[in-house]
Amino acid sequence: MKTIAEHMVDVLVERGIKVIGWGDYTFLDECASRCTHTTLSKIHVDARHQRILNALERSDRFEKHYVKGPTPMRGWRLLRQFELVE
Repeated sequence: MKTIAEHMVDVLVERGIKVIGWGDYTFLDECASRCTHTTLSKIHVDARHQRILNALERSDRFEKHYVKGPTPMRGWRLLRQFELVE
């Protein structure tokens, strides 16, 4: 069973995107729809997106960063994972 972060990795890789943050409704909702083992699709949209972003913060596949502006906004970069082949 995939985690929320693993589903988000799939969404980002399929779309060719490396950064996700608050306000990316299309990608956050697509991730939620793939998480059939959770109650994400049944909770309020703001709580759903917050829960997904919190899962990304705990994941080792993403790196947290802040986007500067009038109010700093957190975002996550997808880290590239390499496999060594002998």
